[in-house]
Amino acid sequence: PTQVKIDLNGQFLGSEDLCLVGMWLTKPDVISVVEEIDLSGCPVTDSKLLTKDQEGQPNNGTSSDAVDTNLDGLEAVCSSLSAYKYGGKTKKVSKTLALRDSGVGNKGCQVLAKLITDCGALLGIDIGQNMFDIAGARAIGGVVKRAHANHQSLHWVKLGSAETVTIPVSKKKIKTLDLSKAALSAPIGPIEASVLGGALLPMPSI
Repeated sequence: PTQVKIDLNGQFLGSEDLCLVGMWLTKPDVISVVEEIDLSGCPVTDSKLLTKDQEGQPNNGTSSDAVDTNLDGLEAVCSSLSAYKYGGKTKKVSKTLALRDSGVGNKGCQVLAKLITDCGALLGIDIGQNMFDIAGARAIGGVVKRAHANHQSLHWVKLGSAETVTIPVSKKKIKTLDLSKAALSAPIGPIEASVLGGALLPMPSI
Protein backbone atom coordinates (compact mmCIF):
# COMPACT_ATOMS: atom_id res chain seq x y z
CA PRO A 1 0.00 0.00 0.00
CA THR A 2 1.03 3.61 -0.56
CA GLN A 3 2.56 5.24 2.50
CA VAL A 4 0.82 8.41 3.61
CA LYS A 5 1.87 11.67 5.22
CA ILE A 6 -0.74 13.47 7.32
CA ASP A 7 0.22 17.13 6.95
CA LEU A 8 -1.70 19.32 9.41
CA ASN A 9 1.09 21.85 9.81
CA GLY A 10 -0.27 25.25 10.82
CA GLN A 11 -3.91 24.13 10.83
CA PHE A 12 -4.30 25.24 14.47
CA LEU A 13 -5.87 22.00 15.62
CA GLY A 14 -6.38 21.88 19.38
CA SER A 15 -6.79 19.04 21.83
CA GLU A 16 -10.44 18.37 20.97
CA ASP A 17 -9.63 18.17 17.27
CA LEU A 18 -6.77 15.78 17.92
CA CYS A 19 -9.06 13.45 19.84
CA LEU A 20 -10.87 12.92 16.53
CA VAL A 21 -7.57 12.47 14.68
CA GLY A 22 -6.50 9.92 17.27
CA MET A 23 -9.76 8.04 16.86
CA TRP A 24 -9.30 7.99 13.09
CA LEU A 25 -5.77 6.65 13.51
CA THR A 26 -7.07 3.64 15.43
CA LYS A 27 -8.46 2.22 12.18
CA PRO A 28 -6.10 -0.54 11.02
CA ASP A 29 -6.34 0.46 7.36
CA VAL A 30 -5.28 4.01 8.28
CA ILE A 31 -2.48 3.51 10.81
CA SER A 32 -0.94 0.74 8.72
CA VAL A 33 -0.10 3.15 5.87
CA VAL A 34 0.60 6.39 7.74
CA GLU A 35 4.32 7.15 7.75
CA GLU A 36 4.48 10.81 8.81
CA ILE A 37 2.24 12.94 11.03
CA ASP A 38 3.00 16.66 11.06
CA LEU A 39 1.17 18.68 13.73
CA SER A 40 3.67 21.53 13.83
CA GLY A 41 2.17 24.90 14.66
CA CYS A 42 -0.95 23.35 16.19
CA PRO A 43 -1.76 24.02 19.87
CA VAL A 44 -1.87 20.29 20.56
CA THR A 45 -2.20 20.68 24.35
CA ASP A 46 -4.29 23.87 24.20
CA SER A 47 -1.41 25.96 25.51
CA LYS A 48 -2.26 29.65 25.49
CA LEU A 49 1.20 30.78 24.50
CA LEU A 50 1.74 30.25 20.82
CA THR A 51 2.95 33.84 20.63
CA LYS A 52 6.36 35.05 19.50
CA ASP A 53 8.47 38.03 20.38
CA GLN A 54 9.80 40.42 17.78
CA GLU A 55 12.65 38.05 16.94
CA GLY A 56 10.33 35.11 16.37
CA GLN A 57 11.16 33.33 19.61
CA PRO A 58 8.51 31.84 21.94
CA ASN A 59 7.24 34.33 24.46
CA ASN A 60 8.47 32.80 27.72
CA GLY A 61 6.70 35.45 29.75
CA THR A 62 3.43 33.53 29.63
CA SER A 63 2.46 31.96 32.97
CA SER A 64 3.03 28.22 33.36
CA ASP A 65 -0.62 27.55 34.19
CA ALA A 66 -1.46 28.33 30.58
CA VAL A 67 0.77 25.50 29.30
CA ASP A 68 -0.54 21.99 28.60
CA THR A 69 -4.07 22.78 29.74
CA ASN A 70 -5.55 19.74 27.95
CA LEU A 71 -3.51 16.63 27.13
CA ASP A 72 -6.41 14.51 25.84
CA GLY A 73 -5.75 15.07 22.15
CA LEU A 74 -2.00 14.47 22.34
CA GLU A 75 -2.62 11.33 24.41
CA ALA A 76 -5.14 10.08 21.83
CA VAL A 77 -2.69 10.47 18.94
CA CYS A 78 0.17 8.92 20.90
CA SER A 79 -1.99 6.00 22.04
CA SER A 80 -2.96 5.25 18.45
CA LEU A 81 0.68 5.24 17.39
CA SER A 82 1.69 3.05 20.32
CA ALA A 83 -1.06 0.55 19.53
CA TYR A 84 0.25 0.02 15.98
CA LYS A 85 1.37 -3.58 15.74
CA TYR A 86 3.14 -5.41 12.98
CA GLY A 87 4.33 -8.94 12.64
CA GLY A 88 4.40 -12.00 10.49
CA LYS A 89 4.47 -11.02 6.84
CA THR A 90 3.13 -7.52 7.50
CA LYS A 91 5.63 -4.91 6.35
CA LYS A 92 6.67 -2.53 9.10
CA VAL A 93 5.89 1.12 8.36
CA SER A 94 8.03 3.35 10.56
CA LYS A 95 6.38 6.47 11.95
CA THR A 96 7.59 10.04 12.46
CA LEU A 97 5.81 12.71 14.49
CA ALA A 98 6.44 16.44 14.09
CA LEU A 99 5.30 18.76 16.89
CA ARG A 100 7.50 21.78 16.26
CA ASP A 101 6.14 25.04 17.68
CA SER A 102 3.09 23.33 19.15
CA GLY A 103 3.09 24.69 22.70
CA VAL A 104 4.18 21.41 24.30
CA GLY A 105 5.26 21.84 27.93
CA ASN A 106 6.70 19.55 30.58
CA LYS A 107 3.46 17.58 31.02
CA GLY A 108 3.28 17.05 27.28
CA CYS A 109 6.85 15.72 27.36
CA GLN A 110 5.70 13.05 29.81
CA VAL A 111 3.12 11.92 27.24
CA LEU A 112 5.78 11.90 24.51
CA ALA A 113 8.18 10.00 26.73
CA LYS A 114 5.59 7.26 27.05
CA LEU A 115 5.19 7.27 23.26
CA ILE A 116 8.94 6.80 22.79
CA THR A 117 8.87 3.92 25.25
CA ASP A 118 5.77 2.19 23.87
CA CYS A 119 5.84 2.77 20.11
CA GLY A 120 8.07 0.18 18.48
CA ALA A 121 7.63 1.75 15.05
CA LEU A 122 8.68 5.30 15.98
CA LEU A 123 11.54 6.40 13.74
CA GLY A 124 11.86 10.01 14.88
CA ILE A 125 10.16 12.87 16.67
CA ASP A 126 10.51 16.64 16.18
CA ILE A 127 9.78 18.61 19.36
CA GLY A 128 11.76 21.76 18.69
CA GLN A 129 10.61 25.30 19.46
CA ASN A 130 8.21 24.27 22.23
CA MET A 131 7.53 25.45 25.78
CA PHE A 132 9.10 22.74 27.93
CA ASP A 133 12.19 23.40 30.01
CA ILE A 134 15.00 21.23 31.34
CA ALA A 135 12.52 19.02 33.25
CA GLY A 136 10.71 18.10 30.04
CA ALA A 137 14.00 17.50 28.25
CA ARG A 138 15.10 15.14 31.01
CA ALA A 139 11.86 13.19 30.67
CA ILE A 140 12.61 12.68 26.97
CA GLY A 141 16.30 11.98 27.51
CA GLY A 142 15.53 9.46 30.23
CA VAL A 143 13.50 7.23 27.93
CA VAL A 144 15.65 7.57 24.82
CA LYS A 145 18.19 5.16 26.30
CA ARG A 146 15.44 2.61 27.03
CA ALA A 147 14.32 2.69 23.40
CA HIS A 148 17.37 0.64 22.48
CA ALA A 149 16.32 -2.20 24.74
CA ASN A 150 12.71 -2.12 23.52
CA HIS A 151 13.02 -1.67 19.76
CA GLN A 152 15.33 -0.62 16.95
CA SER A 153 13.28 2.00 15.17
CA LEU A 154 14.09 5.26 16.97
CA HIS A 155 16.86 7.06 15.10
CA TRP A 156 16.53 10.75 15.87
CA VAL A 157 15.02 13.44 18.07
CA LYS A 158 14.87 16.97 16.71
CA LEU A 159 15.12 19.95 19.07
CA GLY A 160 16.17 23.59 18.87
CA SER A 161 14.35 26.85 19.54
CA ALA A 162 15.07 28.64 16.28
CA GLU A 163 17.32 26.31 14.26
CA THR A 164 16.86 22.55 14.23
CA VAL A 165 19.28 20.41 16.22
CA THR A 166 19.02 16.72 15.34
CA ILE A 167 20.11 14.41 18.16
CA PRO A 168 21.27 11.11 16.60
CA VAL A 169 19.72 8.07 18.27
CA SER A 170 20.63 4.70 16.82
CA LYS A 171 21.68 1.20 17.77
CA LYS A 172 24.49 1.45 15.25
CA LYS A 173 27.92 1.86 16.81
CA ILE A 174 28.91 5.52 16.65
CA LYS A 175 32.64 6.01 17.15
CA THR A 176 32.70 9.80 16.73
CA LEU A 177 30.11 12.49 17.23
CA ASP A 178 30.81 16.03 16.08
CA LEU A 179 28.91 18.50 18.26
CA SER A 180 30.32 21.65 16.74
CA LYS A 181 27.96 24.34 15.56
CA ALA A 182 29.01 23.71 11.97
CA ALA A 183 28.14 20.03 12.23
CA LEU A 184 24.80 20.49 13.99
CA SER A 185 23.74 23.65 12.10
CA ALA A 186 22.87 25.16 15.50
CA PRO A 187 24.47 25.33 18.95
CA ILE A 188 23.30 22.97 21.69
CA GLY A 189 22.00 24.26 25.01
CA PRO A 190 20.92 22.59 28.28
CA ILE A 191 17.74 21.13 26.77
CA GLU A 192 19.54 19.58 23.81
CA ALA A 193 22.32 18.33 26.11
CA SER A 194 19.80 16.56 28.38
CA VAL A 195 18.36 14.59 25.48
CA LEU A 196 21.80 14.00 24.02
CA GLY A 197 22.93 12.53 27.34
CA GLY A 198 20.19 9.93 27.14
CA ALA A 199 21.12 9.15 23.56
CA LEU A 200 24.80 8.65 24.38
CA LEU A 201 24.34 6.25 27.30
CA PRO A 202 23.56 3.22 25.09
CA MET A 203 26.62 3.97 22.89
CA PRO A 204 29.63 2.50 24.70
CA SER A 205 31.74 2.65 21.54
CA ILE A 206 32.08 6.46 21.73
